[in-house]
Amino acid sequence: MRSTTGIRTRRILASAAAILAAVSLAGCGSVDAGTAGRQATEREFRSDPAVESVDLTSLNTLPWIGSVDGTVTAKPGLSDDELSALVDRIGAFESEKRGGASVSLKVAADTVTLRVLPDRARNARFVAAANELRTDTGIVSAELEVRSGDGSKLTARTSTAERAFALAMETPGPLRERASETPVELDVSSVDGVSLEGDQGGTWIADAQRVWATVGLRARVTVLEATPEALDLQVAEEADVAAARAAAEAALGHRPMALTVESRSLQLRDGASGDTTRVTLAKLPAETRKVIDFVWTDDAVLQLHLKPGTALAPVATALLAVPEASGFRTLALMIDGRDLGSGGSGAPIGVFAEPADLVPRATGVDRLLATGTVAGTDTARKRIDVMLLENAGPKERAALAPVLKSFAQPADWVCVKGGEPAVRTLCVTAAERISMSDVEEAYRSQAEDFLARWNAAPSLGTAPTAE
Repeated sequence: MRSTTGIRTRRILASAAAILAAVSLAGCGSVDAGTAGRQATEREFRSDPAVESVDLTSLNTLPWIGSVDGTVTAKPGLSDDELSALVDRIGAFESEKRGGASVSLKVAADTVTLRVLPDRARNARFVAAANELRTDTGIVSAELEVRSGDGSKLTARTSTAERAFALAMETPGPLRERASETPVELDVSSVDGVSLEGDQGGTWIADAQRVWATVGLRARVTVLEATPEALDLQVAEEADVAAARAAAEAALGHRPMALTVESRSLQLRDGASGDTTRVTLAKLPAETRKVIDFVWTDDAVLQLHLKPGTALAPVATALLAVPEASGFRTLALMIDGRDLGSGGSGAPIGVFAEPADLVPRATGVDRLLATGTVAGTDTARKRIDVMLLENAGPKERAALAPVLKSFAQPADWVCVKGGEPAVRTLCVTAAERISMSDVEEAYRSQAEDFLARWNAAPSLGTAPTAE
């Protein structure tokens, strides 16, 4: 009788050997499938006479399966036949698994990028469409892709609104040769503010063009965004909104498109009326309105985006003098990347506060900016974040402590971030006095001078003496 123990032992050893062999295969192979596929693709096309460059990425999870994606950039000015031949070569290459990796590439030819498919007939249609597009001087850039349902997608940016409308209504014929095919999906925009997104077909593009032209006779249109279901229109001045809405409604007639009209100077969140904001702005002094770039509101929060170089405290004082302003839950003053006066721009500046806290918070931020060492700051409820300029070090950060203490509130989280790696971030919880043991260990290495200046300054909320 054979020993069952011996049989079990041999089976265990055989299984262990198989596992070791698999691990060895996975760990000691030269490259995984994705990397092998990428290397094969690079070898194939880097020396191709029609290719300028190859930019690839690979993805793999197992040694025997992976994928390669990327873009082959064609040399400028290829003829139609040369581009067609290049796409044929890439398509043929994609149709074969390279070391277990699937390959999916795009070709960038002048202003147009197109997806290459293993289907040669489909590629021929994409190439024909690309050749039409890249000779069109009104197109800044374009991309041809596939979409679900075996259709095509055209993404393009044009130099004018007129060219955007024309392209959206009459895309290159090869993209949809038969009416039975899925409509071309569009994402077409223009440099001057038109955006058209949706399936080609129907009247929505012509409707949008008619609105653009009609409203443009009465106001300066800055943005038009259209889909088959909705049209969003933005004009430059708030005073033109009513006339623009009336003109747009007349142009649309009874078309079932949801219409939104707003101004660049007053931007509304969906569903907001903006009525209280309009009343508030109308009551501001003329000199205050001049420094406002634009306004955003959702009827609970009022954000004034100010022009670079504007002092915040005078605007806050003028705003709080308007009774309606106190009805907002939050008031915000923002400068979106201020001019530093040296050819560069700083980080954004923002003050978000309850109405009663806006003036002291804005005054404190003005004092921070006046030090000349602050690139930007974000002040909100229970938080003050400051970003130093690149040339500011621990000494300059410590000098900010009295200013920060002057408008910090108890338990505010106050962070000063260095503009270069040598200046580490320092964060403290605002209090009358802060000891080193109150500072998280990660922030202690450069906290000593800052804490000394903080503790020597007057009480929280008391303006520091000039230094």
